Amino acid sequence: MLLFASLGFIVGFLVGLTGIGGGALMTPSLIFLRVEPLIAVGTDLLYAAFTKVFGVIFHHRKEKIRFDIGLRLFAVVCPQFSLVPFF
Repeated sequence: MLLFASLGFIVGFLVGLTGIGGGALMTPSLIFLRVEPLIAVGTDLLYAAFTKVFGVIFHHRKEKIRFDIGLRLFAVVCPQFSLVPFF
């Protein structure tokens, strides 16, 4: 357990230092520590989902989110989702 906590501290430090996404560091690190790849990816995705929700909340409170850009991106990407099954 201490090994995983230490890994989280190291990855968090490197993410803050370099700006690289945590998934690019945490998932391979977990796999290196012999965690099943499916579990490692799922753990990373669950963690990312929670942190992104709180990030949106805090940035929204500071009025730093450009919803107009987000809505334009959403409008372009959504129709493309419906085309994916055909390819």
